[in-house]
Amino acid sequence: MKRILVTGGSGTLGRSVIAQLLAVGHQVRATSRRVRSGGEPARVEWFQSDLRTGSGLQTALEGVEVVVHCATNPAASRRVDIQGTERVLEGARAASVEHFIFPSIVGIDSHPFRHYRAKLAAEKLVERSGLPWTILRATQFHSLVDQFLTAQSRLPWIFVLSGLRFQSVNVDEVAARLVRCVAEVRAERSPMSAVRRCSRPR
Repeated sequence: MKRILVTGGSGTLGRSVIAQLLAVGHQVRATSRRVRSGGEPARVEWFQSDLRTGSGLQTALEGVEVVVHCATNPAASRRVDIQGTERVLEGARAASVEHFIFPSIVGIDSHPFRHYRAKLAAEKLVERSGLPWTILRATQFHSLVDQFLTAQSRLPWIFVLSGLRFQSVNVDEVAARLVRCVAEVRAERSPMSAVRRCSRPR
């Protein structure tokens, strides 16, 4: 079993990834800007860190074999998704991490949304990192669509985005796919997205 760091451990995806990694016997560390609340599994080593500054990150990476980089922030895409990913990659190289796994979003190659452009830029950083990597692209989670519809129900009018289509996915399915990526050693394509893996740099 491996020692794995999950960034964004208090987020929707991070929590599911942590639970499923523990279920198959991995040693799990997690980072978050939040302090440990007490609701996290006791077996998780919890590190408070901030990707916007890099504080606490290097300590969390010490001795880690795999990083699952779930941390993201649509409201601060440049500082967290681009600059923060670069900091995690720098720390992962210094710690000789064996595999860097990055969940991303389907359809970001030509989408104008700022957050999507930031995720695409982060993918390129991962690809150029010199680390063995996997990028898993998934569609939006059911919970995001539900939040959108719930917000609509509170308004006195209906807001319609013409041409917008959703093909959402259960967050636990994405987490399960990420957990399987931990053990995979060759490139393949996932039904939910493109999974790509580079060869180990020589």
